[in-house]
Amino acid sequence: PVTDAAAAVAGQGRPDEVLGQLEELGVGYLLVQAPDGDGLVQQVERLPGLTRVSSPEGQVLWRITDNDAARVRVLADDGQLVSRVDATGPHGAAHGTVRDVPEGAVLQVAEGEGWSRYASVHVDGGLVVAGPTGTYPLPAGTHEIVVDVRTPRLPWHVLTLVLAAVVAFLALPFGRSETDEEEQVA
Repeated sequence: PVTDAAAAVAGQGRPDEVLGQLEELGVGYLLVQAPDGDGLVQQVERLPGLTRVSSPEGQVLWRITDNDAARVRVLADDGQLVSRVDATGPHGAAHGTVRDVPEGAVLQVAEGEGWSRYASVHVDGGLVVAGPTGTYPLPAGTHEIVVDVRTPRLPWHVLTLVLAAVVAFLALPFGRSETDEEEQVA
């Protein structure tokens, strides 16, 4: 999906489809690392729904104004946005209440493949498993949604930190401050 969206932005897709592809990825800003007169900048300039904002030297930045992008969002069965879920951390972590969820709605998280190995989605306290399209089916009504993302290999990170602290402690120059009698004779 990312390469398809990048190709579409670069001119290999229809301009009216570009915003939809960026919206599926949860994109709110678009940055091109090129000078203002570059051909790619001119191509992006022609896309609808972008507003240029202040940019660093050698880069051009646009804010996407005509989309419903969100990291975590609820979509109706026809793909229309029902609600956004507030992000609470990196990598799609979110928590919030969604109201008036229609029948057939799904929860979509704008993260890459493999994300679900490190994340869990709970609706009203119950674990929900992703469907074949990578979205999470939601029942109709009002629901509390929690998206947790665990840190992979956290025990190994903690163990490494503890071992580094032990090595640093053992490397400190401790010893006796008095000299041995043999050293005084010599």
